[in-house]
Amino acid sequence: MCCIVEILSIVLGIMTLVRGRFSLGKEKEVRGAPAYLIGVVLLAIIPVGVVAFIILNFDDLMKGGGPQGFQVNAKAVLPDVIGVVLCWGAVLINFFATAKPKVDERRVVADEYDDFDDRPRRRRHRDDDDDDRPRRRPRDPYDYDDDDRPRRRDDLDDRAR
Repeated sequence: MCCIVEILSIVLGIMTLVRGRFSLGKEKEVRGAPAYLIGVVLLAIIPVGVVAFIILNFDDLMKGGGPQGFQVNAKAVLPDVIGVVLCWGAVLINFFATAKPKVDERRVVADEYDDFDDRPRRRRHRDDDDDDRPRRRPRDPYDYDDDDRPRRRDDLDDRAR
């Protein structure tokens, strides 16, 4: 009978376990281990309902008949209600005992992006020490091996040998 509440609780429990936080309002939330406990309790609604069903209908199950489908009686509805009330009661007690104010983790990207263009660039000084390094020279068209023209040589070619 409480199938919709049970399914929504399972979805909320999975989301809580994945995100690691649980909130019921705009101002307070539970983070960390208490949130994971809330997620596990929300996932336990159906097993609690099944155990309550077995306990309440034990005599009928031992006789072999069990409760008939599509009949609304207390033994068929009460296990779902017990599961939902017990689990949500535990969730609410845990929430109100461990809730803290929400932390705003949103990033402000638009304001920071505009500042990049206004920042002056770092100038390179001509007096740097790396000017002693020889720079790479561009390829010379005479350096190709596919034609028979002689290659031009300079003092840099001797260093490569």
